Amino acid sequence: MAFGGVIVACSVIAFIYTLVSYFMGHVSPGWSSLMISIWFLGGVQLLFIGVVGQYVGKTYIESKERPRYNVEKFLNHEE
Repeated sequence: MAFGGVIVACSVIAFIYTLVSYFMGHVSPGWSSLMISIWFLGGVQLLFIGVVGQYVGKTYIESKERPRYNVEKFLNHEE
């Protein structure tokens, strides 16, 4: 999830770089939009894959049906 955030942050830097390059006239036609879309969409995809991975991991742990607090079970067992 953090890697996706880093890539999105890099896409903002790439966005600034491509805008400066575009206005200075140092780019081929279509290069600016291609670079911005690849970096941004790649970062957003990685970010959401991380979110889905966190959700699946927490769901997996909950699906094991283990007790949340073993202390309560231990105390009731002694009585």
